[in-house]
Amino acid sequence: MIIKIKALALFIVFIPLFIKAQTGFYDRNTKLNGYLDSISNITGFDSLVLNNYELSEQLPDGGASLIGYYHNSKLIKLKSWFGLSYGVISREYFLKNDSLFLVIEQFNGYLYDDELNGFNYTKFDISYNGWFVFKNNLLIDMTSLGHGRFEDDSLNPERILLEEFNAYKKKLTK
Repeated sequence: MIIKIKALALFIVFIPLFIKAQTGFYDRNTKLNGYLDSISNITGFDSLVLNNYELSEQLPDGGASLIGYYHNSKLIKLKSWFGLSYGVISREYFLKNDSLFLVIEQFNGYLYDDELNGFNYTKFDISYNGWFVFKNNLLIDMTSLGHGRFEDDSLNPERILLEEFNAYKKKLTK
């Protein structure tokens, strides 16, 4: 009888954790949609664009760009884009109170065409999407669909995304 009571107690304690684990990313982060909508509704962005060698001395074969979006002289979003021979990588870094708040990472891979014996650069075949939420420079939530760079457990998404963000932010302030 004591074992049944302990098992029931454990079940009651852990059921909220199981329920939370099954909720969607936007269900867990209810303020994200409102935040993204508020950024989308801003008109009159000022932007600073760095292309190719302004961004990096080592370029991917399809080029690269970095755009800083400013509103009232305040940086609110960064967007990086890298063109690779096998696809396109884009990342958007959103700021809230001058700190990294959200990163949306996307990869679209080109369709390999046997007739061309190479990639068809007009069609995408595979994709990956990742969403990463930060608070006080700590990664507090993340989710991904598809196969991305952070499935490698040796990579630390918090450290890598913060380093990228800070490096890009520095490049835009030179």
